[in-house]
Amino acid sequence: MKVEYLTNRNYLTTNPYVGLSTVKDQLLENEAIVVLDDNRFVGVLTIQDLVQKPKTLIVDCLKEKVVIDSNQAITEVMSIMNENNTDVLPVFENENVVGLVFKKDLYKYITEYNLELENKIKKRTQELQDTIAMKDMLYSVVAHDLRS
Repeated sequence: MKVEYLTNRNYLTTNPYVGLSTVKDQLLENEAIVVLDDNRFVGVLTIQDLVQKPKTLIVDCLKEKVVIDSNQAITEVMSIMNENNTDVLPVFENENVVGLVFKKDLYKYITEYNLELENKIKKRTQELQDTIAMKDMLYSVVAHDLRS
């Protein structure tokens, strides 16, 4: 599955030269803020960035993040996130940022998908066991009738 289906397209933006005190409360509520300068992507600001590089202006706090394409597979994006030790990545389409993808959303999707697969396997296994039981009963009846 492509990451575009899990992309959060409802995100806050800010200017890179705004002071941190202006966006701290917003950042706590939104987990990440896209930083744009004249509508050009500069970066993504997260709480982790503030902890690692506490400065006065947003532009000084930004940690470079890998950008991903909306057509990339979820497993590929998860690998990128793990390699880069990040919980959020910007998603691009045609060289424009269209949203953010969060590791927690990817994990949630994968977990739900795995549970759905497990339930399908359990259901299919039960159907198979019922079919085998029916076959055994049919063979038993046929064998009994042949003996008679």
